[in-house]
Amino acid sequence: WLCSNVSVQAAADLLSNFYGVSSMRIYAPSEETEGLAKATTGTAIACYYPAKEAAYFTKTGFVFPTMCHEFFHHLVARKKICIRNEYEQNTADSFAKEIEKRSV
Repeated sequence: WLCSNVSVQAAADLLSNFYGVSSMRIYAPSEETEGLAKATTGTAIACYYPAKEAAYFTKTGFVFPTMCHEFFHHLVARKKICIRNEYEQNTADSFAKEIEKRSV
């Protein structure tokens, strides 16, 4: 339901409310966000910037599962959870799959 009935920003806001954290700002694909999203690895389809509490997306990354993945990074940053980057990436993938499965 969630992934097909609300905008990406609205879904992020609902998750923020549920988890008790500030809203994650969503930046839809544009020339600027394409560059920001790919700045970290050159191949990323989205990227979360903790200092800005914002996620930047490429055109291919602007989908519900990717937003959920980036939201997990937002959750880790806002709750000040200390986690190794490799583990955080894998857990973000699992979180996104679980949220998507439960929101249909």
